[in-house]
Amino acid sequence: MQFKCSTSDLASAATIISKALPSRAVPLILNGILFKAIGKTITLTASNNEFTITKEISAQVKIEGQVLVDGRTFAEFIKKVSCEEVEISEDSSTSDENDQRRLKLVYNESNVLYLYCLENNYPSIEDNIEDYDLEVSQGDFKEIIEQGSYSISTEDARPALKGCLLETRGDNLLCVSLDGYRMAIIKCGIKEKKNDIKALVSGKNLVEVAKVLESNEEELEIKKSSSFFFIKKGTTKIIMRILDMDFYDYEGIIPKEFNTELLLSKEPLEKCIERVSLMCKAGGNDCLKINIIDNEMKVSTRTEVADITETVKFIKTGSDLEIAFNNRFLREALSKCKDKEIKLKIISPVKPVIIVPVEGEKFKHIVLPIRL
Repeated sequence: MQFKCSTSDLASAATIISKALPSRAVPLILNGILFKAIGKTITLTASNNEFTITKEISAQVKIEGQVLVDGRTFAEFIKKVSCEEVEISEDSSTSDENDQRRLKLVYNESNVLYLYCLENNYPSIEDNIEDYDLEVSQGDFKEIIEQGSYSISTEDARPALKGCLLETRGDNLLCVSLDGYRMAIIKCGIKEKKNDIKALVSGKNLVEVAKVLESNEEELEIKKSSSFFFIKKGTTKIIMRILDMDFYDYEGIIPKEFNTELLLSKEPLEKCIERVSLMCKAGGNDCLKINIIDNEMKVSTRTEVADITETVKFIKTGSDLEIAFNNRFLREALSKCKDKEIKLKIISPVKPVIIVPVEGEKFKHIVLPIRL
């Protein structure tokens, strides 16, 4: 294999696909980036068997072939190479008794580095996105992941909750996550839909996908097969294995009737809760208490370090009440709301509280209170 390509294109591609490299790989082959040189393109692939990213870049291919190199080392190294073009070739003359060859990088007029290459026995990856089920904006898809991923569980005891549910509802795509204490339902519009989809995918992998995407209107093509969830962005393909388990009946968790509804500006409440949460943390007490009387909210906590009470104004419909939360759960839910004004809908001090926009249904953040 031998090719020449733009150094910046190669560095960008290696950075993108390295998101799919595992922190620890067994077998070691999954620590690698696979290069395939065919025609006028180079395809880079990284995979941990559950999550795969491939990226194509233009290149001057002199000899077609494929090699596998240590992924993280290569991605970090190529970012530090300062030149317009780099030439990469397979040097079989250095083959040793383990059939390990060397990869030769030529840049900056004969500066040369040899990196070990592994034998070409990389596992095959299903790549079936010739036709898509739906199209969404790249920026919208990135946003629903970023706003909904905070409530993904990290507990092995309930593996389904470590996933994110992606499903179509009419002209919208929903991202749903919950961890038993809070839940996020974030919605974005669909540009074009051929088929409905419903898939449970790894929340951890989706977070890495969001890091690859940009906040623009470029189209993403999405497809679901029986085992995989595919995303195509230009010359980048992302493939995630679908989790073979049932998600929870999340709609059954959502309250339908409320006794108290608050209309308020998000920023004053968020800043208030941030300050009170600092005192919670300093005193080792997670509990944040909210007392709703007339059109005032008293937010407080009491610890050995501090006793703090702050007041927030709002417009109320319904009953007064006293309720308490884990400060981090409420703070994180509010931080994901992008609207300047929000509504808090409450049934009772022991039932889930819903945070929604003043108009529409583009997000629902649900937080379970703490019993006083």
